[in-house]
Amino acid sequence: MGGDEEASQLADAAKLPWEERFKHSFWKARVAAYECVCKEAAAAGEDGVDASTCLKAFGDCAKHAAGDTNANALDSGLDALNAFLAVADEDYAAGHAAGIMSNVVSKGMNG
Repeated sequence: MGGDEEASQLADAAKLPWEERFKHSFWKARVAAYECVCKEAAAAGEDGVDASTCLKAFGDCAKHAAGDTNANALDSGLDALNAFLAVADEDYAAGHAAGIMSNVVSKGMNG
């Protein structure tokens, strides 16, 4: 894939709703979305997840980040998950732990 085509794909992906960015077929688009989660989580402050549409959308897609098929995207996804959980409430973590941990364990055991 050429640089221009890659840049075009990333620009197109940036226009999509957050849910689609987190599940995009191009791994670099997912990485860009995961990096936004990290930035938004750092800036969230006391408002937590409600501070950002990006964070709200990531909450429903977090288990996919923990099981990403691309190693680079998986690393970024786990960073995003860690940043997200730092601002999410305990109810979120309790409600989604099974799906997230299932993917983490699966990746750890199967690669």
